Amino acid sequence: MFELSALSAPGRIYAELLRMSRPVGTDGTARVIEPAPSMKELALRVNSTRETASRTINDLQRKGLLKKLTSRIELVDPDQLDRLRGSS
Repeated sequence: MFELSALSAPGRIYAELLRMSRPVGTDGTARVIEPAPSMKELALRVNSTRETASRTINDLQRKGLLKKLTSRIELVDPDQLDRLRGSS
């Protein structure tokens, strides 16, 4: 409930991506969401629209913070994503 009132839609999406992810790799810095949720599912989880979820995911891909593959989403820099969440 707090996030709904305190964070913007992109901020809520960042927070949900972090919540849904689990650590991978030997260094533990990358995280993965598998299976990848649909944009509609992600939007419903954060009380937003599919368009906003899609736009936010595409923006994160352009920034190099996320890799969207067919079956999963890789969070390349979860720490930066957490900082973005806090600033939105």
